[in-house]
Amino acid sequence: MDVPVVLVVFLSSMSSIPIAYQVNKLNLMKEPIAIVFVGFAALTLATILPVWYIRRKYVKVDPIMYACITFSWSCVIDLLVGLEFDGYVTGFMTTYFKEGEPYLFTVHGALISYWDAMANYAMYLLMIYLFCQGKSYREVGLYWVGSLLHTMVVFLPGNLLGDYDVKWAYLLNVPYLLVPLFAGFKFLKDRPMHIKSYMHVPSILKRPKDLFFVFFFIAAILLAIFRGMIALGCDSDNIRSYVTSYEPYINDPTTYPRIQMLIYLFYFVIYYCCAIFGLLVKDQSYMTDWSIIHAGAAAQAQFAYIFGSLHSKTASRLHPPTTGIPAVWFWVINLGLLIVPQLFVWRCKSDPDMFGRTYTIDTAEPVRDFSQYETPRSTRKKVY
Repeated sequence: MDVPVVLVVFLSSMSSIPIAYQVNKLNLMKEPIAIVFVGFAALTLATILPVWYIRRKYVKVDPIMYACITFSWSCVIDLLVGLEFDGYVTGFMTTYFKEGEPYLFTVHGALISYWDAMANYAMYLLMIYLFCQGKSYREVGLYWVGSLLHTMVVFLPGNLLGDYDVKWAYLLNVPYLLVPLFAGFKFLKDRPMHIKSYMHVPSILKRPKDLFFVFFFIAAILLAIFRGMIALGCDSDNIRSYVTSYEPYINDPTTYPRIQMLIYLFYFVIYYCCAIFGLLVKDQSYMTDWSIIHAGAAAQAQFAYIFGSLHSKTASRLHPPTTGIPAVWFWVINLGLLIVPQLFVWRCKSDPDMFGRTYTIDTAEPVRDFSQYETPRSTRKKVY
């Protein structure tokens, strides 16, 4: 029976549930350095079967597929992290919270775990499926790169700056920063060739959709600067009033929301400026690729920020307003930062001649096992 690779990966990732339950009982898990070795060992052993299976079915396997297989196993672990934090399960991650990564036992830690267990997990399985079908998974990969990289650039500094006891298990997060960086460089290097278009492009004033995105990016720049000032500790009366009335979650003591605002200020603003330039000047072939990366980052950022502010374990004084203009303003800002980047991807993909193509011309088709084409042993002629 020809079992699909993606099904083997899915079933093997489920093995993390009994493994986590049994490992949680080990006395060995009370030693911080032992947690690192146990974590790497469990991850390696659990992915041997799906790695062997995909190599058996396909001669040439993209290294990114190995990362998808490995990370899909840890996605189920992250699901247990979120569920145990919210009290839906118990006895799976208790020791790990205490002796491994205590910062995961926070609202932000739970929410990024949920995101990894849902969004990133779905993208891993989808990339594996597309690869095995001989189709390009580059667009999904770019979205995943933005999603996972953004998770780590907020999470890793926040762990160090927060009031947490950082232990050896912190090193388990390093691959989740390095692998998407490698994948991102690979995807951008393999960008399809862009043929310069000589078609006349109307003025931005005659392109209402593009004009809307220009205004959005300008507003996003101003908002990022304003919120960045809050994160940097500006203490004017207007800023204190805004934080108290509109977005009190920025002052969450875990520091993750503040770091989020700084990422918007120092990284997203650069993208916003490049996007405005690409809308005003044609033949900027980087636009579609980076719009996908930014959309993945924005989706993860807003998921963690919005649901973090609403979470029942967040202090009530940090919850967003529920009535009046402050409530409308909160939702307009944060839903806009979530939805508009996704719409901008659609806009860029709808005009590849102006913004560049994203799918690879030579799709990531694996080379199949040719043993089925060999001559049966019984029909071979003997040579004497």
